[in-house]
This record gives sequence, C-alpha cells and structure tokens, in this order.
Amino acid sequence: MLKIFLINLDSRPDRLAYVSKQLDELGLDFIRISAVVGKDLNLEEQQLFDKRGFILEQKKELVLGEIGCAMSHRLIWQKMLDENIDHALILEDDVNIDEYLVDFLKKTIHYQEFDFLNLSFTKPYELNEQALHFLQQNGITERPKLWQSRKIWKKIESKNGFRIFKLYFFKKFTLCECDFAPSLGSGYIISKLGAEHFLQASDVMTFPIDLTWRFSAGLLRQGFVSNVLIEQCLDTDIKGRYVGYKLTPLQKLQRIFKKSRFLKRRIAVLKMYGLEKM
Repeated sequence: MLKIFLINLDSRPDRLAYVSKQLDELGLDFIRISAVVGKDLNLEEQQLFDKRGFILEQKKELVLGEIGCAMSHRLIWQKMLDENIDHALILEDDVNIDEYLVDFLKKTIHYQEFDFLNLSFTKPYELNEQALHFLQQNGITERPKLWQSRKIWKKIESKNGFRIFKLYFFKKFTLCECDFAPSLGSGYIISKLGAEHFLQASDVMTFPIDLTWRFSAGLLRQGFVSNVLIEQCLDTDIKGRYVGYKLTPLQKLQRIFKKSRFLKRRIAVLKMYGLEKM
C-alpha cells in the first residue's frame, strides 16, 4: 500500500485525533510528520521565502505560518528522496476522507502515471458532467489537436486557460491530466520525481507551497480526481494568510516581470504534449 504522511502540529492533538480516527476506520496506516511552527523559525530559516517577491507575486504579505507549512511539505519531499519512496500520499490535518480513498489506493494504476495528483480540489476546472459522459461514451480521452473541434472538450476545462490534456476513465474514478493542477494541498499523491523537482522549485519561494507545481520545471505529469476524495473541512491554522496587500504603481510594474516565472512549467508542458495540443 502507498505510504501515507500526515502533517500535524504538536499543538493540535485534536486534529490528529480527528484525522487518525478516519484513517483507522478505513484501515489505512500513516506516518505522522510533526509540522514546522512558523513563529519558532529564526531569520536564517525564514530565508526559504523571498518576502519582497512574495508580495509582488501574491499581492499579500508573507506570514510565518506560511513558511512553516512550506517547510513541513518540503520535509516529506526530502524524505521521499532520502528513503527512495516511489509515490506517497500527503495529507494535512484539516480534512474529511472519503471511504472510496481505500479503493483508489488499492490499485497503483489509478496514480502511477502521475507525478502530482490532487485528490482534494478541482477548481478552476468546470468538469461539465454531460460533456464528460459524452467523451467517455465516444472514447475521446485526449485533448483534440489545434485543427480539430474542441467544443465539447472545452466544457470540462477552465475558462482562464487551464487545460486538460488527457482523461483516464476507471470504473469508479475519472482522472484528469492537466496544466496547471488545482492549487489546494490538503491531500495529494506525489512521485519521487515530482518531489525532486518541487524541492528545486521551492528552494527560494515567492508563492505558497500549494502553488509549487505551477512553477516547477521537469516533465511532470500533473492531474486531479474529478470527484474529490479528501476534502478540507476546518479553518486554516495560518493566521493572516488571506489578508490582501495593495501594491504601489512601481510594484505593479515589477509584478509583470515576476509572472514570467511560470515559463519553466510552460516549456515542460510544450515538450510533453506538443504545440498541436496547446
């Protein structure tokens, strides 16, 4: 069975009890990872983030809890490399777990093609159910090429340009291979290759840890499950995470150049799927 890591603050035994009860009832063993406490970090440890760059890119100020969260995920990614773990499921401690997760994890075919598979979020993808049914019934599993009709296919994609390149239809699950993958990091499966590239991409960060896959280089296959199996259900422990920041005119100009950091991922996607699938 796939290794499962659960990130949990020492100060939140209530959350540990809540999630471990669910996992125990499903017969799933897990390894608890003691979460890094952001407020306990020294100045050197805080250098994981470029605070100025974070403001420009995210239009909000960095809070210490964000750093602690990032370091906690990075600890597991590094552990995967150190211990040669091929794939792992990473959970945060504020989730409800669907009973179908057991069936999903039993068969490696459900996730072995992916380097990152989000089990906890589908937005901003639309996933029109009628369109999905039509595609499945007609055996259409890959994004049509530039010169082919995409009228139906676009009904499952995002209006802001996020693309789905391939569909995997299983008896109980539908998986979407895409770019970019949904952002939430409450529950996801990651490969060793994914962990390696995510560590590189997050060496100095200007983004929350759950956007790392949008900035990562490497030919990484990313995706999500059409019906979430792990649902975030509790308020975040990261205080101030969603407080906005008003950029100055100069910062707005600087932000234009910061957004080019997506380029590494864009190049990787072009190599994997070809210009005709863009």
